[in-house]
Amino acid sequence: NYDLSGFMQGYWHSDSLQFITRSGITYGWENMLHHYIQAYPDKVSMGILEFSQLQIKELSSDYCFVSGNWQISRKTGVTGGSFTLLFKKMDERWQIVIDHTD
Repeated sequence: NYDLSGFMQGYWHSDSLQFITRSGITYGWENMLHHYIQAYPDKVSMGILEFSQLQIKELSSDYCFVSGNWQISRKTGVTGGSFTLLFKKMDERWQIVIDHTD
């Protein structure tokens, strides 16, 4: 299913959201969604996303740190890397506030 807006529901809908990649830091939910739309304009380019070696560390009752590896498989090949996420609990919901993906 090709639903980037649905994928983004786990992210903090704020201009303060940080998305860190080799290209630099992108701020804001809308800017991050735009980045994903450019990178994955259709279902074929999106491929199948899988995560592995997940580690979750609770930092406090309101913060959690998650790390692991990601892999996208598509007809043109496989790509992947690692990531770290900082989650914050807001209104009884865990939201990603910083995503560092390499």
